[in-house]
Amino acid sequence: MILAVLVWPESETMSGGFYLGAAIVVAMIFINALVSKRRAIV
Repeated sequence: MILAVLVWPESETMSGGFYLGAAIVVAMIFINALVSKRRAIV
């Protein structure tokens, strides 16, 4: 997303829903990694 902001002009901005969805996906990836790491320890 940061790269997209740098490449495309401001007229190509995405809606707030897009950023919310992207943030949820990224958060789920990190949560999955933490849970998987914790299960490997136990």
